[in-house]
Amino acid sequence: MRYTALAFNSSSGKISVNHLRCATLPGFVVLVSVVASVACSGCGSGASGGGGSLQAVSILTQPASQTVPLGVTATFNVVASGAGTLHYQWMEHGQPISGATAASYTTPDVTAEDNGEMFSVVVSNDNSSVTSANAVLTVGPRSPKTGDLRFQLMDTPFEADQGMDSDILGTGVPAGYLLADTNATISPLELGGDCASNVVADCIWGVFFTTLPAGQTGIDSYAYSGNYSSFASDLSTGIAQQPALNSDSSAVITSLDLEPNNQLYAMTWMQSTLSTGFSMTRQVVAPNEVSSTVATDGENGQVVTAVSFDDNTGQVNLISYAWNENAGETYDTEAEFVTPADVASASTALANDGYIITACGGNNNDGYLLIGTKVHGDTLPRPMEIETSSTRTDVSSGQVAGYSIVANVAVPGEGNSLVFTVVYEK
Repeated sequence: MRYTALAFNSSSGKISVNHLRCATLPGFVVLVSVVASVACSGCGSGASGGGGSLQAVSILTQPASQTVPLGVTATFNVVASGAGTLHYQWMEHGQPISGATAASYTTPDVTAEDNGEMFSVVVSNDNSSVTSANAVLTVGPRSPKTGDLRFQLMDTPFEADQGMDSDILGTGVPAGYLLADTNATISPLELGGDCASNVVADCIWGVFFTTLPAGQTGIDSYAYSGNYSSFASDLSTGIAQQPALNSDSSAVITSLDLEPNNQLYAMTWMQSTLSTGFSMTRQVVAPNEVSSTVATDGENGQVVTAVSFDDNTGQVNLISYAWNENAGETYDTEAEFVTPADVASASTALANDGYIITACGGNNNDGYLLIGTKVHGDTLPRPMEIETSSTRTDVSSGQVAGYSIVANVAVPGEGNSLVFTVVYEK
């Protein structure tokens, strides 16, 4: 009797053909093996129908670390290659995130507790898997809502890295002088070196217009010089064929300077066709009432955007706005009276405590008042840059993307010189 068996030797790549014969002895069956070897071409371990192995997964682009403001989302992406269908599972600190099974993952709105979280992704196919490098989430200070004119549009698409055009309001011309620029933002008035003492209609205020980035429209900016005695009525009756500012829901006054000795005042404002619903309040209070007034405004969702001393009355004028887009939001505030030389250091201290400087007013004789505002409970420091120079051109060459000018003063330097100080905040 004869049988045949096949055996494959993976190391030699040969198949052994075993011919088995049965020899019969009394009470026994004896198997005798005769072995022949044949070569096997195309044989190999793990061979597929096409003769090649599946392509293993590899990551072409790792997820990138990100810094995002409080209250917004972060999105992480990965690019991978491999045979067949790729499967994804995102991880946070090594733990799977439920439902995060695509090539990108978007977080919920981030909180301060999310700072330093690490995200990775496991990519796999039917043959292999690979884990990406960790991407770190850094949480930055909260950005004002896009379109919120009360915060000088900082850290929004409108405040991109654009060159600035310096301009001058006044130069001894009569009251009623208007500067206007369409599709542009405007800095606060430059304060401090502005008016000749007791000379009627002789004031100079520098301002910077910033052209909106390409493709952005809907923000127009203005600077105006008027008669001091008509300031209150100008707010109600309209200025230089502009709508009444105290009832125009699309406009926000961003700086103010009252100069009764020169019978002048000046202010800047921005107007938007994209965001409306702003409502203005004017308050005239004693200096010792400023902090409590500003705090009450913040608790009621109002942001002080302009402030000025009035040398005739000794009072402080505060201009504040509520915005129906942020109804229900409350704000922490800080009001600080500082000397001219301390504007830069005081601004930095406020930013380090998380405040946005929403108003700056005063002069070199009486000092300056800085108003800081932040969403209630925010604590993260805000980025700030300060430029100083003895010449105006040195501080008007440009600005950093996302930053806005929040204070613009000319403080005394050595002798009779003035040092122009521009405070940028993001």
